[in-house]
Amino acid sequence: MALRSPTQTHSYWGPYASGSLPTSSNVQVGDTAYNTSLGSLVVCTALAPSVAWTAVGSTPPASPKMAIQFNNVGAFGGSADLTYDATTQTVLLEDTGSAPRQFVELATGSTSLGVGPSLSIGEDNAGSIASVTLSADNMTAGGPAILRAENPFSFPSPIDLQILDLQINGDSGVSGYVLQSRGPAAAPLWIGPESLALPIILSLDGTSASTVATNVGGVYIPNAITLGVNSQARLGTSGTAQTVTLQLLDATTSVVVATFSESITGFASVAVTGTPALSAGWYDIVLTADAKAQAFARGLYLTV
Repeated sequence: MALRSPTQTHSYWGPYASGSLPTSSNVQVGDTAYNTSLGSLVVCTALAPSVAWTAVGSTPPASPKMAIQFNNVGAFGGSADLTYDATTQTVLLEDTGSAPRQFVELATGSTSLGVGPSLSIGEDNAGSIASVTLSADNMTAGGPAILRAENPFSFPSPIDLQILDLQINGDSGVSGYVLQSRGPAAAPLWIGPESLALPIILSLDGTSASTVATNVGGVYIPNAITLGVNSQARLGTSGTAQTVTLQLLDATTSVVVATFSESITGFASVAVTGTPALSAGWYDIVLTADAKAQAFARGLYLTV
């Protein structure tokens, strides 16, 4: 027996493993035992809802259950808004307070929500729309947000957006170039001001007999471009399932730089092969057909 106060004595219960510590009705707060699993003295710190034993010299974790512990002015702190579920291995961070609620904020220095540069994930001011906000100023004082994405997506006005360096696959483009979408699952492309005049649309009325390569026109490209997959030629044939080929040849070197070729019956739109690069200058348009057939070229569409 150990004297704990002038009017109360508490029992020493002896050595026990963690799962075997006494839980009988005779246990009182202040009783002690030796936990053989921990290798330390433990003291009874609570009787309800169940008997709790705490290692002497240790501090019990803060409530509630599953709360992640943090330093709360020198003591353990816990919050229902920050929990860890060991069964599902999930960290849950939420705000159970009133709207607007900010679930996550990454801020510079010791700034708090909405003060100084920050990235926050939470709700809009109405507390009804999930949002992601990137801020470079004091939003609590009416400063502008750089960007806010909401569901449904919307952007505040005005947008105070400063881009220091915009790169696509490591390519920053050239001064004066603009970024153009290439469609789903395709990387966007930097294009120069000259490409903004595209597409180039030519009306052709060319015919080629049999395998004779026939020049059916010419086209001038003012600046270097890369043809996109949507570039196409309107071609036809007098035969059945005949291969018709239209090519762009450098007018100076006669080198083939772009090809439109396909086995067709009648008329069809034939896509360019690959994404050929064209330098600035003149190009001859040459049409060829299979043997014993005529080929027709009716139009050419060039775009990036």
